[in-house]
Amino acid sequence: MLNVYHTRNSNPSQNLSRKEIIKWINSTLNIDIKKLEALGSGAEYCQLFNQLHPGTINLKKVKHGSHLQADYQANFLLLQRALQKVGVDKDIQIGRMIVGGCRENLDFAQWFKKLYDRNIEKQDTVFQDVSEPSKPSFSKQSSSKRSSSNLSSSKRSSSNLSSSKRSSSKISSIKRSSSNLSSSKRSSSSLSSSSLSSSQRSSSSTVVPSGPLSQRSVSLLSRKHQPDFVGVLMRSMSG
Repeated sequence: MLNVYHTRNSNPSQNLSRKEIIKWINSTLNIDIKKLEALGSGAEYCQLFNQLHPGTINLKKVKHGSHLQADYQANFLLLQRALQKVGVDKDIQIGRMIVGGCRENLDFAQWFKKLYDRNIEKQDTVFQDVSEPSKPSFSKQSSSKRSSSNLSSSKRSSSNLSSSKRSSSKISSIKRSSSNLSSSKRSSSSLSSSSLSSSQRSSSSTVVPSGPLSQRSVSLLSRKHQPDFVGVLMRSMSG
């Protein structure tokens, strides 16, 4: 805990008046005290300090509503031991405060108010630092989920693209096969046409003699056009 230093004449403008301190005590603890000297019981200080460091003071041991100075002293001793536990060294004028000393009660109240304000602000900052990381944690988890979802979508898209490519490849293969078949058909057709033309040209080049042929001519023609020409020659001679 951070300690504060207070003297009667240091920074008078920062010191609260009696009425301001009473108002702060009543609003913070939801009580209704009329005079600052009522804080001389020490019970209210124990409650306020327990707000700064919960559990440091066992509130069950605090004497509330008592009018005995021995109980007031016991309450201040609880407060002083709690201050020592958190490393705050403060000499409390217990003897003067429990008998209603105006100056001592005002000085201690002003010091305690500064101590409370400085450390309650630090406590709020610590609470904010502890609670805020939970938000980024949720955001990261959401981002991680979104990234996983995007990765899955990307994988599915890649798979679909691969399937599309394979399908396109199959279609291209089928087209190539069809093209090759068409080419084969055209080649076969061209070959048949060529053979037929050659055959026709050969037939047309064979000249049947119209008149009598010599024996040598017949012999030459027989060797050249056997066996088809023999039949033709025989028919010519018989006619």
